[in-house]
Amino acid sequence: IYRAIYAVQELREINFLLDLPITIMATPLYHPTTSSVYKLDARLAKLVGRNYLAHPKYALTIVHAHARAHNLYVDKSIICDDTLQQIFGCLGMRLQNIWPRL
Repeated sequence: IYRAIYAVQELREINFLLDLPITIMATPLYHPTTSSVYKLDARLAKLVGRNYLAHPKYALTIVHAHARAHNLYVDKSIICDDTLQQIFGCLGMRLQNIWPRL
């Protein structure tokens, strides 16, 4: 299965009678089981490494991987470091509350 988000831009300027800037955004049809693409908040996209996701649970996996890599787990909670504070706007949160906040 291949997925992509396309951006089209002119490589060279074309001057006719009117010089009209044109922006084209095309969203390709994905596999029939994928009905939509989710745009992430810029702060979350920076952590995840993508602006769009077909499966938003991937963002949850990345948040947990970040917490694990930085030893942020305490009991059934995550203590937010600077990166997670920018995304969630809090000092810490319970594990059960991460998904609703995403």
